[in-house]
Order: sequence, then structure tokens, then C-alpha cells
Amino acid sequence: MEAKDWILLFVPIVVNGFIIYIFQKIVSTKFERLNKKQGLRDEAILLFWRKLQNLNTVFIQANVSANESPNNLNTGLMEMRNNMLDIIEYYDTNIYDLGDFKDEYNCLNTSWNDFATVLQSFQNIAPTQQNQRTLGEKLQIVKESNLKLISSVRKRY
Repeated sequence: MEAKDWILLFVPIVVNGFIIYIFQKIVSTKFERLNKKQGLRDEAILLFWRKLQNLNTVFIQANVSANESPNNLNTGLMEMRNNMLDIIEYYDTNIYDLGDFKDEYNCLNTSWNDFATVLQSFQNIAPTQQNQRTLGEKLQIVKESNLKLISSVRKRY
């Protein structure tokens, strides 16, 4: 074989190897980027789920402490408010990753706003049994909305 034949044999092999290497590098870079993006999204969803779980725990603790002493109710309400504000802030910040839960989140947010409105309207009025029942019903709706959102997050991820 002459040098020309050797060149015609090895040049296509080397060029094909180089093209395959470049293609493999491009594909692996895209997969790494997608995996990193999915990892960040998973972290955001997991933290959101933990915040919702924490709110549910605060609901339970506030209920127990209010049953022990009605004076503890204000402390429980402040913890609920702080946790709910934390969830709202986190959702608004990470709406790109949490957009799948928009309907359930809006339901929770609406029920929380209803509860806060009722609570504020009863603030300057002497507590009656009917007012307490109404407030309890509104708070129960908030808790159920939170549980639906927790369930939705858990089911999807």
C-alpha cells in the first residue's frame, strides 16, 4: 500500500472519531445541565413541602395549647401567621419551580385570607360562642387546604 492509500484509510477514521467525541461531549453537557436543573427544582419542592409540614405542626400545637389554656391562643396565631407568611414568601420567590401547585396554593392562600379577615373583624368584639365557632371553621378550612397542598406535593414528587 502506498502512502496515499494509508491516508485515505486513516483520515476518515480519525475524523469520524473526532466527530463522535464532539457529539458525545455536547450530549453529556446537556444531560449534566438537565440533571443540575432537576436537582435544584427537587430541592425547592422539598423545602416547600417541609414548610407546609411545619405549618401543619403549628396548627396541631396551637390547638393543643389553646385547649390547655385559652391565653395561649394568641401565641399560636402568631406562629401560624409567621409560618404562613414564610410559605407565601417562599412560593412567590420560587414560583417557577412550584408552579405545578398553583391551584392548591391559591386555595390555601384564599382560605388563609378569609381566616385573617374573620379574625380581624372579631378582634375588637367580645368573644362569643358563635364567633369562636366561625373562627374555628375558617381555621379548619385553612388546615384542610394545607393538607391538600401537602398531599399534592407528595403525590407529584
